[in-house]
Amino acid sequence: MIDLLGKMHPDGCDGFSPSHIICDLLAGDGYVNKVAHQLLGSARCPTFINSDISQFMVEHCIRDGLFAVWQSATDPFWIREGSVDGVLMAYGTHHIPRAQRATAVQAAARILRPGGTLVLHDFEEGSPTARWFSDVVSIHSMTPHDYPHFTACEVLDLFAAAPFDDVCVQRITDPFVFHGKDEDCVLQSLAEYVVKMYGLEGLARHTKRVLELLDEYFGIVVTRSSDGEFEARIARNALVGWGRRV
Repeated sequence: MIDLLGKMHPDGCDGFSPSHIICDLLAGDGYVNKVAHQLLGSARCPTFINSDISQFMVEHCIRDGLFAVWQSATDPFWIREGSVDGVLMAYGTHHIPRAQRATAVQAAARILRPGGTLVLHDFEEGSPTARWFSDVVSIHSMTPHDYPHFTACEVLDLFAAAPFDDVCVQRITDPFVFHGKDEDCVLQSLAEYVVKMYGLEGLARHTKRVLELLDEYFGIVVTRSSDGEFEARIARNALVGWGRRV
């Protein structure tokens, strides 16, 4: 999360203050806002506009005391032109239909101040995480989740078609990491989190199967520190593009 946010300022997260405004166009329940506040503290945390197309998610943000607006990433009509320092589209970006993605990037450029930064994050087409969505989440969750993900070329093309320069695309690590007092405990925590995060109701009572699938798609690595604490980690890599509004 710090890696993503740090791309929105020339000085990284050290340059942030509450006067720096970030619009999270796929905010969900305000997860990025919450993590940023926890990690950076109130004195350094940027001001977030949490935006989402789901009324349920927007209401969730508001109940948690966050500022949020109900709108689509392709048409953030509540946000004035040239009024924010950074725009984030992350984690749910593959939900935007492929035919509308250029519109969403153009919309992000519209609300950015000159010199502001758009950061676009998703999991790469053909990657283990993309296959996890299509093979596992679509089958075992309550709703289908077989959305097309992004390629590096697609991300570059989207930025090239909008008023951005200094564009960069790279792959970053985006792992799940859990700690616990023993191996069984840490693996149970990992399985429960994944079931809840992806809504895998069909696997809710099948911890062993969840762990088998995670190991098949990502590889589970369990280690023990010198003080006896256990760590369970699954490796995910994300595709991230960012560029500066000219």
